[in-house]
Amino acid sequence: MTIKLSMEVKEDTESYSRNLIGDYKGSERPKSIVLVSGHIDSWDVGQGVQDDAVGVFMAFETVKLLQKLGLKPRRTIRVVSWTAEEFSSAPPNVYIEKYKDELRNHNVLLESDFGCYKPTGFYYTRRPEVGCILYEITKLFPQTNTTSFTPVDEIPNDLEEFITHADIPTISLNGNDGRYFWYHHTEGDTMAATNPDDLDMCLAVWATTIFILADMNEDVPR
Repeated sequence: MTIKLSMEVKEDTESYSRNLIGDYKGSERPKSIVLVSGHIDSWDVGQGVQDDAVGVFMAFETVKLLQKLGLKPRRTIRVVSWTAEEFSSAPPNVYIEKYKDELRNHNVLLESDFGCYKPTGFYYTRRPEVGCILYEITKLFPQTNTTSFTPVDEIPNDLEEFITHADIPTISLNGNDGRYFWYHHTEGDTMAATNPDDLDMCLAVWATTIFILADMNEDVPR
């Protein structure tokens, strides 16, 4: 068997690009931050839906949903759309430098970067108590079959830099059912590859988890 690969990836000239940040202020502890995020790639041959537009949309839709329901957690939910994820680690590093004096107030960090198929569970770093908290949260939506809790030393997305620079617990939603790499970085990565029911289920799990983390009496253990 002979396989021919035509690789057309290249680095172009550098240009300005910016993170997009917005706060949904907490009712009792506004200086305590639960950061929820997604990113846009610095390149994509398709529309970049699975990687990672759905992560960005879910972060913003979480806040919109909470506002619509009249729910305001104790802590501030900070929504971040990271930019240029494929190109370098500059976007999170710029954030870390800019907010270095506030990092101690960051309670937990979340990013969705595995597409948006039916949610299966979470990856998380640091203390095992984080897994216990997630386990208790998922009891609220047993119909989703979100039952996997995987501790990892690193999460390969924008939050990686936070693990390196600050001891802040990080959580990532896992919904990769095997189809993610059918479309990843291809012309097929468009809205047509998504399922509305899967998107709704991911948002329900994500928004519920984020709200509870932001509204708990105690901080997530470091």
